[in-house]
Amino acid sequence: MGRWGAGISSSDEYLDVKDEFFHRFYQGYAISDIEYSLIEDFKRQVIDGLDNVWYEFYFALADCEWKCGMLSDWLLLKVEHIITNKLSVYDFIDRLASDSFAKAWSVTLDKFLAKIKTKNIKPIKQVIKKPYKPPFETGDVFAYKVGDLYRAGIVVHRCQSDDGRNKFCFEYFTAIAKLESESIPSLSEIIKSQCHFNAPFPIFNIPPKNKVTIIGNISSGLKTKFNIENGKVVGENSEVWDKYGSEEYFETPFDFAKSDILVSDLF
Repeated sequence: MGRWGAGISSSDEYLDVKDEFFHRFYQGYAISDIEYSLIEDFKRQVIDGLDNVWYEFYFALADCEWKCGMLSDWLLLKVEHIITNKLSVYDFIDRLASDSFAKAWSVTLDKFLAKIKTKNIKPIKQVIKKPYKPPFETGDVFAYKVGDLYRAGIVVHRCQSDDGRNKFCFEYFTAIAKLESESIPSLSEIIKSQCHFNAPFPIFNIPPKNKVTIIGNISSGLKTKFNIENGKVVGENSEVWDKYGSEEYFETPFDFAKSDILVSDLF
């Protein structure tokens, strides 16, 4: 966490609060509920005594609420108290900020306070966004073309990427069938074929949905056979991954020659 400029939004805290605020705002939550939940979340994250972090939090929350035309009275008073008493400016001076930064930050805060004390005549409207539907689900059996031949795979597990701010980035833990065909294979053909996990990298970025054909879904069987915890397969079929999904077992991610597990063994 930190600040990299004198703009009101030039801090990690601001970006974090903004992301969470509008994520919940577009889900239809009331401003008062968002406000309460963000404060409670922040309490659990911030060590006592870090007043400067709370200052950043209040500035960000106030800016978000103002942009929506619903700035809480108590929050306006809180921010006004911090700015008029130069609490944030003095805090930066105490932490050996340069004179030029302290002056620039003071100017920014004065302008910010003047802005939020006026009514926002063009507030952001709360248009509830439809929940994002990922292109693939756990249990999807798909075919994709490589050159003139079709290959097939099974989405053993779908997980959301933790790559930061992208809320809708998904990755897929897959098994690839030892099957090549001039036409799209049937579900029964795939189930009877041998396969391997996409070792040594278990996350396989499936081609765009318009490049693959979903043949069916076998999620009802997979649910009881696989459980992924911290990137490791545990449960009934953990020995399958330990044997067939290890880097030692496969010399390359697509070493079909050593693959002797059946797709039917996955569920």
